[in-house]
Amino acid sequence: MTVSIKHKIKFRLREEQKQQVKEMLLPSQPRVHGVDRNICTGKIICSVIQKKWGVELKNSRIYV
Repeated sequence: MTVSIKHKIKFRLREEQKQQVKEMLLPSQPRVHGVDRNICTGKIICSVIQKKWGVELKNSRIYV
């Protein structure tokens, strides 16, 4: 019998968190959320998610 690995770092957003990201970023400029540019790149979105929820995502995991 094996024991499942428990990661200390979260790697996924819950559905409600995904909705919050959309509501946060779509209607507003990135500067409102502490980003020093007016364009949201994958890297920036991952950074915002990391700061808000402590979830680490790769750039390729954020596009839906």
